[in-house]
Amino acid sequence: MRPKFYLLMLLVAACMALYSSPALAQSESHNFITYDTTISIFTPPWGPTNTWLVRISRPANMFTAGNADTASRPAIITMPGEGQQGNSDTANLTVYGPHYWLKNGWNGSVVLGNGTHYPILITICYVNEVYTNVPDVYNVVDTLLTHYHIKRDAVHFAGLSEGAFTWGSLVAYETTPGAQTGMKIMTSLAAFEGTPNPSLTEPNNTLGADTPLYKIWAAKYKGKYFYLEGSGSDNFRNGWQYSTAMNDSVPGSAYFSYESDGGGAHCCWNDMYNPSVTNWTSVGTLGTYNAPSETGTNTMGDYKAPSSIFQWMLRQGDTTLVGTGTTTPVPPTVSAGATQSITLPVSTVTLTGTAVANAGATISSTLWTQTSGPNTATIASPSALSTSVTGLVAGTYTFQLKAKDNNNDSTESVDTVHVLAIAPAVTMGAAQTIVLPQDSTTLTATDGTNGGSAITSTLWTEVSGPNTATIVTPTALTTAIKNMVAGTYSFKLTVTNSAGLTASASVGITVNPAPTPVPPTVSAGATQSITLPVSTVTLTGTAVANAGATISSTLWTQTSGPNTATIASPSALSTSVTGLVAGTYTFQLKAKDNNNDSTESVDTVHVLAIAPAVTMGAAQTIVLPQDSTTLTATDGTNGGSAITSTLWTEVSGPNTATIVTPTALTTAIKNMVAGTYSFKLTVTNTAGLTASASVGITVDPAPTGYTPTDNTSIPGTITASNYINSLSVETQPTTDVGGGLNVGWITPGDWMEYNVNVATAATYTVGFRLATPNTGCALQLRTLSGTVLATLTIPSTGGWETWQTFTTTATLPAGNQTLVVLNTGTAMWNINWMNFEYTASTTAQQPTSTADLSTAGLGILADSASLSGINLYPNPASNNVTLTVNNSHTGNMVVQVIDISGSIKKTYGLSKDGQVADLSLYIGDLPSGVYFVRMQIGNWKTIQKLLKL
Repeated sequence: MRPKFYLLMLLVAACMALYSSPALAQSESHNFITYDTTISIFTPPWGPTNTWLVRISRPANMFTAGNADTASRPAIITMPGEGQQGNSDTANLTVYGPHYWLKNGWNGSVVLGNGTHYPILITICYVNEVYTNVPDVYNVVDTLLTHYHIKRDAVHFAGLSEGAFTWGSLVAYETTPGAQTGMKIMTSLAAFEGTPNPSLTEPNNTLGADTPLYKIWAAKYKGKYFYLEGSGSDNFRNGWQYSTAMNDSVPGSAYFSYESDGGGAHCCWNDMYNPSVTNWTSVGTLGTYNAPSETGTNTMGDYKAPSSIFQWMLRQGDTTLVGTGTTTPVPPTVSAGATQSITLPVSTVTLTGTAVANAGATISSTLWTQTSGPNTATIASPSALSTSVTGLVAGTYTFQLKAKDNNNDSTESVDTVHVLAIAPAVTMGAAQTIVLPQDSTTLTATDGTNGGSAITSTLWTEVSGPNTATIVTPTALTTAIKNMVAGTYSFKLTVTNSAGLTASASVGITVNPAPTPVPPTVSAGATQSITLPVSTVTLTGTAVANAGATISSTLWTQTSGPNTATIASPSALSTSVTGLVAGTYTFQLKAKDNNNDSTESVDTVHVLAIAPAVTMGAAQTIVLPQDSTTLTATDGTNGGSAITSTLWTEVSGPNTATIVTPTALTTAIKNMVAGTYSFKLTVTNTAGLTASASVGITVDPAPTGYTPTDNTSIPGTITASNYINSLSVETQPTTDVGGGLNVGWITPGDWMEYNVNVATAATYTVGFRLATPNTGCALQLRTLSGTVLATLTIPSTGGWETWQTFTTTATLPAGNQTLVVLNTGTAMWNINWMNFEYTASTTAQQPTSTADLSTAGLGILADSASLSGINLYPNPASNNVTLTVNNSHTGNMVVQVIDISGSIKKTYGLSKDGQVADLSLYIGDLPSGVYFVRMQIGNWKTIQKLLKL
């Protein structure tokens, strides 16, 4: 439904040329006039009045009945940028755009394949402010479309910067939620370096000024979009996103291009409107000049060079020529009258409308209907132009007058009626406190209509306080208050509505005295470094007085360093200093203000002569199991040069050591194994000169007879949380079968030590119970002396508590010893336990024939084919057993643990979705003996023997 308003159109200057040209084949008539006008729109219920400057070029006989030029034709409606808005200077209408080129030789013609077109050209500028809002701009466009004979399927918009922001937001405007008001009237939009302004959207719009609405515009209303963006780094308005979205919805409906006018800067508007410029092919790939987040693909739409901006516009929508001898029917001109206000107990109004037929037509019918408001009204004569309406109650009503002519064309107009009942209300902002010297602030209030009453006047007054304040705008809702002194003020706002009823509210302002004087702000400048033989520097400081004071004196003095320096001008902010020798000097700048408050700041000067020096501690020898020590060095400044960086590096040795603090003079070294290491420290001073020194560390193996304590027997299972020593790890409760604690937070380089007693020297199968969501994980099993016993690459198990058992082998000597588990990968993993099984024993425990498997009388014989890919580990076992099924069978898998008598002791179910599935079986609660593990997926089934220790 069209917005509710009444229109005042005032002709400011009907000026300038009548454009004419001889009749040509396949050409529209061109008897045009160009003039300026002012359109003022009063938005009910009480304002404001918004004023627009408009320059129009149209057929001279557009409103001459029976003339061929009354036929509707396409229109190009343009708006310049913010520099031309916010004033009443009509010269701004020709600074940029089509009317600029009309002044400079263009006759307004646009040549297409079917002939020469002369569209209606309209340029608008907003008078009230630099920035408009979407409801206001929609009202003025609706007025233009209603008054002038414009083809409704050939309405083309173009804008520069702020103008493009405004038109872009009009696409998203809705008078009511879901109405899609703005996009309905727009055939095409040429946006030059300006995308929709989110701040201009209306609350009725549920989707926002974003790409979903542009998709709707393209798909539902055949909207077309042409966007030009500068190729320079100052252009970043994301216009490509809207063209990409539209082309995704309707291929070819939108165009995007980087242009390089003026170096690609945000400029050169008339170049874009130049009728003779016919190649807007993009000069670059999206994202070349903008932020990486804005990269995309060039979206060229239906544009093809050579073609000007105006040719592209007129190819969209209705492209037929306006005939020279046929009058196109024009809908009637209808007005429902001005907005009305009444105050109860009056409950009746008279609606008076007008309906005028155009282009020789006649009015065939008129009809009043109520479109909104309380349902109490009765329209006495709905088909009459003038009728009374009764039964009105407090509220706001809208009544629509629709007129239809004998061509069946119709037009609607609405009248708004406010029925007032009670006084207005005022909502005041919060009380304020300010501090001198600030002596001004702003007061803002909100008036409420309370039943639709229109506010007719507002007045601010001072209620109490020192008699010094000035109310700058006493008749506005928002006003500045100036010239206040220390004290407490109270100001009151009184509002009056059209019924003469008033309401008021007050607000207080506390003005506190100026604070205690603030000392000056002083800076002695940045630290400086020079290298001999240069022996002179310039000290440059700043001193700024605060709180209205002034600087009364400044003084440079030397506060530390060799006593050779001479300050040339101690009382000047900038002075030279001579006689410097190698060393570090500090010079203080002291500034005092007229309140006798002072502040000091110092500047440091390094006079450099030679490179620094490094003194290294003695070489060290340590014996395992000690695998860490501390390295300490001393740097020398050699003439006062300041050290800016230190760095420890490993020169040689086993690749296991961790330098804990590589940028400090003193650092711990950890994770060493038996061998010889060399570490180097490099220092750099402010002159960029470096020096370095190295130190060696010898790590001897553990002495003969070294016996760890807290042994764990091998073969057997080692709980990971039972380590005797570790680096940076922690334990946590586990959800793995059997519960207890697992070890976590094992970052690369971290380790755990375990004391074990190996019963027999042999090669053992080692199972590691691990969980990790990461890739790039690995571990090594080592001796305390650093010998690698086993290396294991760990794939992702899918989560920190998604446990799988991974096996490898390790050859261990008999006797007491310490084993080390070390994270050698690039990511963290968790460990629950390790199981060591003597390989020969494990092999002996496996079933060797189907006879072994049939003794339970279970009716399943496991041949070699069914057992392929089945691994039950460890076997024999005491507590936890991992079953791995690696075959092509998928689906629901049922696993049962059955004793020798055929009794089912445990049942598990899981979904096998791929080649491999792991299942953890807890058997710690079963008696020792022989058991069978039965597996079945669909028709496939097999059985495996298990020995419980």
